[in-house]
Amino acid sequence: MTQSGADRLKASVGRLRRRPPPPFEPDPSNAFEIVVAERLRAMQKELDQIRSRLNWLLCLIIGAATANVVLSLFQ
Repeated sequence: MTQSGADRLKASVGRLRRRPPPPFEPDPSNAFEIVVAERLRAMQKELDQIRSRLNWLLCLIIGAATANVVLSLFQ
């Protein structure tokens, strides 16, 4: 009993569908990925510092504006 090409193709696709996908590994696997990951971590750290400084600056500006409004109300 011979199978047609379409039947063999369907059987092959069916076998492929039953296989689970390979597990995802987010760890860097070569030297380039390690360097890129290091740079991304450094950039993230710098971005966090900039955000912190901007938050303090905004608090300072809002505090100065509030103090100016309160002082103008008492004059």
